[in-house]
Amino acid sequence: MKAPRLFLVDDDETVLYGYKRYFANSEYRTSCARTLKEAKEIMASERFDAMLLDLGLPDGDSIEWIPELRISHPGMPIIIITGMGDIPLR
Repeated sequence: MKAPRLFLVDDDETVLYGYKRYFANSEYRTSCARTLKEAKEIMASERFDAMLLDLGLPDGDSIEWIPELRISHPGMPIIIITGMGDIPLR
C-alpha cells in the first residue's frame, strides 16, 4: 500500500520545516509550496490525499481557491491553517 500524500502550503519556512519534521516520522509523504501560484502548479500535475493550506499567502487569498479545488480534487480534505489572530470572514 502506498503511503498517503500530504500537501503543505505555507509561506513561512519555519512552519513548513516543523510540519516536514513532524510528518517525517509518520506514514505520510509530504510535498510543499510557499505561494498560491506554486501550489496551483503542483496541484495541476499531482494528486494528494489531504492538504494543509495557509489562509494568507503572499500572492493571494487561498480561501478563494477552495471552490476550484473542490471541483478538481473532490473529496480531498483541506485543512485551513493561519498564524493570524483575528480573521474577518466577510
